[in-house]
Amino acid sequence: MKIDKTKLSFLNQLASEVVILDKNLKIFWLNDSALNKGWVLNLNNKDNLITDQFSEETNGKLISLLKKTIHKNGTKTKRDFELTTSANTKRVIDLTVSWSTDFNCLILEILCVDNLNKIIDSTKTFSTQKIAANLARTLAHEVKNPLSG
Repeated sequence: MKIDKTKLSFLNQLASEVVILDKNLKIFWLNDSALNKGWVLNLNNKDNLITDQFSEETNGKLISLLKKTIHKNGTKTKRDFELTTSANTKRVIDLTVSWSTDFNCLILEILCVDNLNKIIDSTKTFSTQKIAANLARTLAHEVKNPLSG
């Protein structure tokens, strides 16, 4: 891989996590967001395999996705992808995996959607409660004052 790590620093400005893997699925580089979310880049360990980060179940799904992306020389996006770390912490993410033929590397873009899903769920609950309250109010009005008069 012929990427100058110093030229990747502009990716530290992104709120999403960016992880760059070589073709052997070893972690080459992490942006600051990825480091803050618990990704580990052990400078003493030359392997730094992505599989060291996650549970066996997550690794199975993730490795399959990564290999398909490499094989098809393309980009794949998985919505609501559940990551379980080796420490058994769960996160729900949107994951985009892109294969760079120029640099023979995988670029992982990760956006945590846990909080977004909580907001959507609470909005749905609030809307349902408002609808139920309006229906109850309308029904009570119709019982008291029927349509005929």
